[in-house]
Amino acid sequence: MSVPDLDRARPDDLELVVELEESSFDPREQWSESTWAAELRGFDRLVWVARSGDGGLLGVISCRVVGDSADLHRVVVESSQRRHGLGAALVEQAVRSCRDAGASQLLLEVRADNVAALSLYRRLGFAEIDRRPGYYGRGSDAVVMRRRLERDDD
Repeated sequence: MSVPDLDRARPDDLELVVELEESSFDPREQWSESTWAAELRGFDRLVWVARSGDGGLLGVISCRVVGDSADLHRVVVESSQRRHGLGAALVEQAVRSCRDAGASQLLLEVRADNVAALSLYRRLGFAEIDRRPGYYGRGSDAVVMRRRLERDDD
């Protein structure tokens, strides 16, 4: 399965992003429409989407760059697209975009029990730098990870 082209998200993608979010996460873990609206409109946000042939969304990633550091806020991949390279493509796009915006590192938090995401991030060069006990509901820890962004990093 080939990975679709990635485009910068637009504010008018809000409805599609929210639909993807709602179909991908437990209601207790979903971002609200207002949260996504702020991400899509934020001047310091880098949001990329993967579009399907029919105009729907297959994936979205959101980052924020502040000074020389960037935070990966959210990655959402449609369930049928998981384990086919789309998540990796979205993260690598975020790496390039954050580096191009002047960031020297990309930080993220992920649930300690999200084995698939942890494996992906490690494979893409992220290393665990901290743990936040009980950070997420139901007693799950947050794993804080970092990838250093070198100028020749792809």
